Amino acid sequence: MWLWSMRDFSVVAVCVLLAVLVLATTRSPIPLAVAAVYGFLTIRFEEVCILDFISWAIRYFITTQQEFRWRSNAKKE
Repeated sequence: MWLWSMRDFSVVAVCVLLAVLVLATTRSPIPLAVAAVYGFLTIRFEEVCILDFISWAIRYFITTQQEFRWRSNAKKE
């Protein structure tokens, strides 16, 4: 019933700790927002997370070569 894998939970915990330190010293909430977004993107549901879908979409649409084969159904006379 865990929402994150142990690796993701550790990364989120360290990022939140560092973000709170940055927030206390510089009053910049940007690192805290980055940690929250990463935490949201790594929530697991049935062994798949949103970050997996994003990486699959990038791999399919951008980084891999697509191959298209055209066939003509018209009769040749």
